Amino acid sequence: DAISIFARTLADPLRPLQLFAFASTCHAVHAAVQGELLKLQEVHANAQVLCTKVGTTCCKLSGSADMMWSDKNIDAADSTVLAQIIASGALPKLERLDLGANKIGDAGLKALCDALAMGALPQLEYLGLGKNQIGDAGLDSLAKAFAMGALVNLKELIVDDGPLGTEHPALKAACEARRINLP
Repeated sequence: DAISIFARTLADPLRPLQLFAFASTCHAVHAAVQGELLKLQEVHANAQVLCTKVGTTCCKLSGSADMMWSDKNIDAADSTVLAQIIASGALPKLERLDLGANKIGDAGLKALCDALAMGALPQLEYLGLGKNQIGDAGLDSLAKAFAMGALVNLKELIVDDGPLGTEHPALKAACEARRINLP
């Protein structure tokens, strides 16, 4: 219904108070959005843990244009939390995302690609993913996300050199088709 749809637009895991304020307007609204509130509490708690791990806060992250999170020991589980934040639309101003030298792996990149394929991060111009234990499955997910129109403003992608990176056929073709620099 309309209340639930409106609640989902307010469900920002970095700034959850908007939905909580809306839910507090009356008992009927609170009852209608109870499920969204519970999901938001969980995602917000996970976002706080991730932000602490990388040395920032949810509030600082919310308006950020740059996320330079290389070498922060981010793993697949952390990537799933980041994917939830991205999918929520909470990072509309993000232009540079550097996740290099972490432990994202195929599962983590797949989670991120699922969020990106939904049209998230429309302003992103730079994505750094090198040195992340990413294999064929992860790179295939990224190529598919590009083919679906993900990251419309991406200009540069950093991945490892060789067949599991810059020479991966599907990824290379997707980058060439979109004119994404793959140095």
